[in-house]
Amino acid sequence: MNGSRRLDPDTYQQHWLHTDQSDWPETNCYVDVWIELLHVLGHDPLAALGFTLRTDLEADQWTFYKYRHHDLEQLYGVEVIELNPWTTVIDQVGAEVRAGRPVLVEVDSWFLPDTAATAYKLKHVKSTIAVLELDVNNEVLVYAHNHSVHRAEGTDFRGVFGLDGAAVLPPYIETVRVDRFPQISLDAQVAYASSVLRDHLQRAPSVNPFRRYQDRFQSDLQRLADRGVEFFHDYAFSSYRQFGSSFYLAACHLDWLGSNNELAGFAPEHLTRSADCFRAISASARALQMRSARTATTAKMIDASTTLQSLIDNYDQGMHELRVAVGDS
Repeated sequence: MNGSRRLDPDTYQQHWLHTDQSDWPETNCYVDVWIELLHVLGHDPLAALGFTLRTDLEADQWTFYKYRHHDLEQLYGVEVIELNPWTTVIDQVGAEVRAGRPVLVEVDSWFLPDTAATAYKLKHVKSTIAVLELDVNNEVLVYAHNHSVHRAEGTDFRGVFGLDGAAVLPPYIETVRVDRFPQISLDAQVAYASSVLRDHLQRAPSVNPFRRYQDRFQSDLQRLADRGVEFFHDYAFSSYRQFGSSFYLAACHLDWLGSNNELAGFAPEHLTRSADCFRAISASARALQMRSARTATTAKMIDASTTLQSLIDNYDQGMHELRVAVGDS
């Protein structure tokens, strides 16, 4: 990230959250970028995942959850700053990378080789990458995206930065300052994560969102039957994948707190039960995704009442156990 070639995408070992050890090796583009970027920077991305407790059913989708910038600063000493796109994207990104700062930038997945079989050379989809290394002369880009670190070269490099003449709107760009604050100790991380967990818990939905989801699921399923596989992929990303992965990451966060519980001071048995409930939500999401895919393929409706009730019960129980664990019951 300082101009020298330090990362080899061919040998890079991604964080375990992006491997087969995880229920959801891909979550959403912004969270996935931060998981790998924090990993590259030598930090544990599990420490900042308390925000997942706020996941809710929005108007037409589940929360597109994101790492919170204040938490990143307090837990890792990194500061995220929006850039004003006053010059070319490649000039701005190059300047930041030369200064030793990763850059988060929205690009077209059409030019991202790691999206082969989903978007690469197939469709134009906006996604956020973290630029780690940049070789303008040789047209080589090393970037974090989805489940790992990757490389784009030649025409893909030019496409990412709009160098072949196509008119595009300036993207949203953030630079990551990693040199402004001192390193945060584990004790300080646990203390902050424990404190902010209570805040996230207080701001979690006041009404079980899976009850509302149960009310609308049958009409959603009918839309899947009517509109087929292509619609299913969009629906699954905005629903099963978002709430399934968010509660899986919430469970992983509670596991991290539990492994440092001599510092956190929570009731361990209730913390474990809460994590187990959230993992059960993740498992139900995966099952529901698989079963409803058949509806999209065959137009045959399914009976999801048992799975939906399990989601409701595990959410209620998981939140209750967590409140007991942190002493807010």
